[in-house]
Amino acid sequence: MRIAQRVAMRCWLVVGLASPTGAQFEIERVTWDLRPVRVILEVGVERILEFPDPVQLALPRELHGMVTVHSTKRALYVTAHQSFESRRALVQSHNDGTVYLVDLQAEHDALASSILRVVDARTNRASSQGDNPWTYARMTRYAARQLFAPERLLKPSSDVDRVPIERSPVPLVRGWNASATPLASWKSGTLHVTAVELENRAPIPVVLQPATFRGRWLTATLHDLELDAANGPLDRTIAYLISRGPFMQAFNQLETAR
Repeated sequence: MRIAQRVAMRCWLVVGLASPTGAQFEIERVTWDLRPVRVILEVGVERILEFPDPVQLALPRELHGMVTVHSTKRALYVTAHQSFESRRALVQSHNDGTVYLVDLQAEHDALASSILRVVDARTNRASSQGDNPWTYARMTRYAARQLFAPERLLKPSSDVDRVPIERSPVPLVRGWNASATPLASWKSGTLHVTAVELENRAPIPVVLQPATFRGRWLTATLHDLELDAANGPLDRTIAYLISRGPFMQAFNQLETAR
């Protein structure tokens, strides 16, 4: 599979920039509650975005060259080089795959704090997994190894069982022309992780947004956030969806609150 060597990324972002004067050392706190966060950047001024875990940022293609991003552990250092209207970007946690959705906008003479600290409102709930040692991140890594690691390196676990799943396309994604096919599923206790192949069938590149996935998922981790246009070399990827119960049960909870 051509995506076997491509790396994961997924978490929603909040970005902002600092004024070099009065707001220089101010810290703005924003709670991530699944709604996109609007972030204003001042052109030419660096702003620090701090997250609960180490993260990686995926910028939309139209912002490449317009924004510079550096990262260290839990912080992103973001600088806009020119003004632009609101554009959506994604930030993904390396720990549990959480994706933060951020609407970036750059202006001249914008007023913003130098540090924007993002607090995840779901942290307490997401970490409440009882005595099960299989965290979301560990479940995701296990599924990826089972799919792509050489057979000689596979180590079965007595705590995780593979469960049967129908490998037929499902209408997982809203808003764009995509094919979604479950490949395999595993469970540990009540936690299930399912690997789903996503294929872009649109004639233009797309940036994946887990918020468009139908169903009720605890986390969604992607090998890639951007896909080429249909029939391009990188027009597909794998999503690892973690749910409380079997895949189809979670998928059929189409409109329930997360």
